[in-house]
Amino acid sequence: MSDMPGEETDGSADWSGTSDMLLVYKKQFIQFGIFIAFLVVLFAVTAVFAALSSSSMSRGLGDCVRAALDGNGYEDVVLEAPYEINGPFSVTASVYAISGSRYSHAVIIRLTTMAGPVPAVFLYDGSSARADFLCYLSLSRRVERMLLDSTRHSLIEYWALRLPEMIPVAEEEVVQ
Repeated sequence: MSDMPGEETDGSADWSGTSDMLLVYKKQFIQFGIFIAFLVVLFAVTAVFAALSSSSMSRGLGDCVRAALDGNGYEDVVLEAPYEINGPFSVTASVYAISGSRYSHAVIIRLTTMAGPVPAVFLYDGSSARADFLCYLSLSRRVERMLLDSTRHSLIEYWALRLPEMIPVAEEEVVQ
């Protein structure tokens, strides 16, 4: 009989340590499975809430565009259904068809300004090469005046020229 580790006395292996390790691995695997199940449930709940709130968000954006149109002398304009944008602008912009005006589209887009992200409304006629800036939303007149003075020739001009490139993509993918 030898007491040295690694030497076998009767030719059989000692499996008691292996059994203990299997129990440890089993316990860790169960804990890992519970953690993964928790993550799956968390993401599923988030996805369900996002899907349920998308129509509410679209109605809210439409109400904001309607308020901007009414507040700037376009009370007779009819705001129609939004277009679905399948591209990089879908996160920051919504395009609405309008009728009763020389413009064919109203676009609400989030612009990054000195005051932080601010929604802005542009009007666009399909035959024009640029969109016309209508207003910033949810700002006091003082902050809006400051933003208009500081960004008129940069940010607004950029988007006035960029939006016509974006809108034909939206027209091809109309959601009815």
